[in-house]
Amino acid sequence: MRTPGIPFWVTIVLGLIVLLSVVTGGIALAGRGLEDFMGPSWGGRNFGLGLAALAAILFKCLHAYLAVFFASIGREVGDIIQLSQSAHPDWPVVSFAVVLLAVWTFGSIKAAQTLRQSS
Repeated sequence: MRTPGIPFWVTIVLGLIVLLSVVTGGIALAGRGLEDFMGPSWGGRNFGLGLAALAAILFKCLHAYLAVFFASIGREVGDIIQLSQSAHPDWPVVSFAVVLLAVWTFGSIKAAQTLRQSS
C-alpha cells in the first residue's frame, strides 16, 4: 500500500479517516443516530471525502492524494470555524481538527514536492 512520495504513516492516518468518514457519513446519511453530532449534509461530505481518499490509496496516485488533502484542509478549516463559534466549544474536538489540519497540510506539501521533482 505504499505510495511513492507519501510517508507510510500518512497513508495509515488517511486509511483510518476513510473508515471513520465512510462509517459516520453513511450512518448520518441513513439517519441512524448521529443527528445531534452530524446532519445529512455533513454526512454526505464525509462519506464522499472518505470514498475519494479510498480511491487515492487504492490507485496510489499522488494527484488524487493531493486533491483529497486539499479537500480535507477545507473540511477541517470549516469544522474549526464552526466548532469554535459555538457558545461552549468542544475543545478536544477542535484540537483533533487542528491535528488533522496539520496532517493534511504536511501530506499536501509532501505530495506537491514529489510531483514537482518527478516532472
